[in-house]
Amino acid sequence: MIIFTIIGVITVLVLIGAGLIQYGKNKAEGSTSQNNKSQSSLIILREVNKRKWQAIASESEITPYLKMVVEDFYIRDRINYETYLENQRANETTKELGSGLNIWEKSNQLKMMPEQPINCSPSFRKHYSEDRFNRGNLVPTWFYIAYPDIAFWFHDNLNLFENEIETREAELFDEEGKMRPLFFREVIEKYKNLKGKIECAL
Repeated sequence: MIIFTIIGVITVLVLIGAGLIQYGKNKAEGSTSQNNKSQSSLIILREVNKRKWQAIASESEITPYLKMVVEDFYIRDRINYETYLENQRANETTKELGSGLNIWEKSNQLKMMPEQPINCSPSFRKHYSEDRFNRGNLVPTWFYIAYPDIAFWFHDNLNLFENEIETREAELFDEEGKMRPLFFREVIEKYKNLKGKIECAL
């Protein structure tokens, strides 16, 4: 009787162990499956985003310069098209009002039919949505709208670029004294190496 009892206990323990192993296996497989789905969704989202930018680049009225910006910067860096539009909307709204975004948001709430809220990126809201004069002369509009985190970091760390600007002035500046796109690409890559992901990128 004792032997049968011991055998029974061992059998139960074996079954429990097997069940736990299978549960762990199923959970791991479920997690892997979920990760695969998330990865697939991101790939699709990026492709849709890319096509939106490609459509902009193919418009007949686009200037060669802006076409270059879209293709060599926005598409290359996977800048989120929707986030860009929200940042651009915030930028235009503050320019029209001549005041910060918070003023527009307060007045918008009082309207009988409020406009759609502006959901700009965190860095744009923090550094560029209130003080419209805080955008500097070195950074063009297309840059701080799509790369507000990098634009602010650049202004905050000009000392990292002073020597390079002085020694490569003819290469980095055009005839009008404006920074060439080549320099902004270098700024972006330096930021990515130091900080990682771009805020507005997918």
